[in-house]
Amino acid sequence: KIKAFYTREYQAQRMTLLIAGDIQPNEIEIQIKKLFAHVPKGDLPASFAPPLPAKGLRVFSSRSFDSLPVAAVGWTWILPAEAMSDADAALRDFQHGLIGNALKNRLMTQAGSKDSALLDSSWKNSHSVYLPTRQTEFGFVAGVKGNRVEPALRELYRELERARRFGFSQEEVASAYKILKNFNSSHLDHKQWVD
Repeated sequence: KIKAFYTREYQAQRMTLLIAGDIQPNEIEIQIKKLFAHVPKGDLPASFAPPLPAKGLRVFSSRSFDSLPVAAVGWTWILPAEAMSDADAALRDFQHGLIGNALKNRLMTQAGSKDSALLDSSWKNSHSVYLPTRQTEFGFVAGVKGNRVEPALRELYRELERARRFGFSQEEVASAYKILKNFNSSHLDHKQWVD
């Protein structure tokens, strides 16, 4: 079933290849054609049709998990579903990865303080199963020390607002990039995963 899904959904006309660095475009083009010549072009459309905007939709999510050992707070944005090229979407995912890792590092540093109500932090950037459209949820979740939910939510919001207003230092961006690069290089690509 997995191989059938891969064959059906992962077709050449739906793929995007991003190359960055000091390259020779003509040489790279020859290499790409050689490396990907065996990938068959399928009959599916090149990309998904952009979903229509969800007019008037308001989402409030209160997810309860009885099995969680500690309370958690979160802040999530529902990003607009925009028509964009695959390259633009990949760039936006990369930017979200940098922001997510930089802010997670800040929150984890803050959580190390005995006065902080935060215990830990994580972030997500994915298509939501809770939304009726294929919009993306981008957000942060933090564990709470001693069930101090309200102070933890205030701390989380304060750091989100600080990042929005003032951005990140060069050191924070470099650290976030290193984490993102290590994460991406440690995962198999789709073909390796299927094989």
